[in-house]
Amino acid sequence: MGVIAKNTSEARWVREFGQPASFDDDLGTLGAWVGPRTGHDRRDKGQKEDYVLRRFLVALKRSNRLRFPLKIEATRDEPNQPDFTIAWPDGFTMGVEVTEATTPEWQAELTRSEEREARGPLLTESASAPDISELIAKRIAQKGKKFDEGAYRGTDDCVLIIYENAEFGGFRDKSADLNRLRKASIALTGFSAVHFVAAERVWLDILGSQELVDVSKSYEIDFANWIADQVEKIRLQGDEGLDLSNISEELEALGRRDRRALKSHLRNLLVHLLKWQYQPQRRSDSWLRSIGNARAEIEDILSDSPSLKSFLEEQIDAEFEKARAQAIRETGLGSNSLPDDCPYKVAALVDDDFLPE
Repeated sequence: MGVIAKNTSEARWVREFGQPASFDDDLGTLGAWVGPRTGHDRRDKGQKEDYVLRRFLVALKRSNRLRFPLKIEATRDEPNQPDFTIAWPDGFTMGVEVTEATTPEWQAELTRSEEREARGPLLTESASAPDISELIAKRIAQKGKKFDEGAYRGTDDCVLIIYENAEFGGFRDKSADLNRLRKASIALTGFSAVHFVAAERVWLDILGSQELVDVSKSYEIDFANWIADQVEKIRLQGDEGLDLSNISEELEALGRRDRRALKSHLRNLLVHLLKWQYQPQRRSDSWLRSIGNARAEIEDILSDSPSLKSFLEEQIDAEFEKARAQAIRETGLGSNSLPDDCPYKVAALVDDDFLPE
């Protein structure tokens, strides 16, 4: 799933959404990221549900299925209620119940992969990846039974969202599995539709019309990817009367701006971590503030543009070399006093509680 997380999700919250033009501002940071699988900042149930809801809402908006204005309330802590309730001014309400399709064995494999800082190919080719169609069918049956027993009845309508808890898309050939599932004539007890979310891809109404919406390049999901996509569209499609050359250059400049800022904050963070570790006698609140501020800036950028996480990882070695040279100048320590290679992992760099000793 997403990039980093600092706090657990609130059990109860209410958000109002005015018009499509203000949709991104209304979403704010809701579901923008989700924590890692392990450690003290590990993802919790509320985080995962908010993360899935954000992608579902963006997919609905992109497919012109989201009616404005609306209000959404997290009702997951209320007995027998769906996780979320969406209400419109005309009084109509829709419940949204979120559930996960996985197995304990597969989640254990994903956890091991994350700890090894593995990338997509390892996960997508993993032999332990389960059959998504079977898991979805089981979850539909389980949730349908609860509906029959009186759950999720507090709204006029209720939909079920099933999500895959894997950042890199662990299930193989999802479209084929979902098409097979649609042909299986599964009964939808109580729910009007079932949707499926896997990373940045959302399948709407998987047992009916089945529309695939890729939200990875949506403005509300990943700003950097959105910029790159807009630049490519302008260059390929064009539009008479627009200064396409300058527009595309300006958009590219915006993308470069975030990359430059990310490199700068990373370098500043590394400098102060080195100073903290190798000059313990001079540790101060000022250094702590610098470390905290750098992490906050990095978090803000990655929250807006999760795709830049890979860019951050790619820049660590180069920025560490610069940070090391700067730390040597500022501390007066000899070059032999500091390590040649970066001793900090990405997870530690973005962990608010990590300080090297």
